[in-house]
Amino acid sequence: MNQNSDKEKIEKLNRLYKILKQESLNEYNNKTVIGGLDKLLDLLSTDLEFLNKSTTNYEILSQYDRAEWVEKILKKIILINPKIQSYKSTDNFKKPHISKPKSHKVYTNININSNIQEIPNLTKNTQSKLNKLGINKIIDMIYFFPRRHYDFTDTRKISSLQFGVEQTIIGTVTKVGLQNIWPKKKIN
Repeated sequence: MNQNSDKEKIEKLNRLYKILKQESLNEYNNKTVIGGLDKLLDLLSTDLEFLNKSTTNYEILSQYDRAEWVEKILKKIILINPKIQSYKSTDNFKKPHISKPKSHKVYTNININSNIQEIPNLTKNTQSKLNKLGINKIIDMIYFFPRRHYDFTDTRKISSLQFGVEQTIIGTVTKVGLQNIWPKKKIN
């Protein structure tokens, strides 16, 4: 009876190993097992003691954390059953490259009187353009108003246009073409 339970345990280890390898091929998207990997882990944790379900909720982990967790479990499986690495069915697995997520910096020292060089992700090219406009501090950006502004909200009918006043008309171009004004010259 003990031999049967050992066989079952090794079979479950093999299945879990293959599933986790497939999960790594799927870039840790939690779609290898229908219903998610957490349901499978719940079922297997009763027989495989090292799967302490209370310590990990696979569904809420980031992709990078899932990759680390899967690698840790795969190493534990190999320690328990070293023969598992020799299976031909698992030789073809290639680990996808998952980069560690970039940590977001919190900029607490920036205030309205800070220089624009302190603004995150502002390129040197943009900084030099802002400096040419006289914008050196964040407050300068807030109080920077354009010299000219065209108001396109005052739309009028052609029949009501006034001379010398900037106005907007809306029309539809129905025909575009070229006209000859001299024998070999054309005007648009």
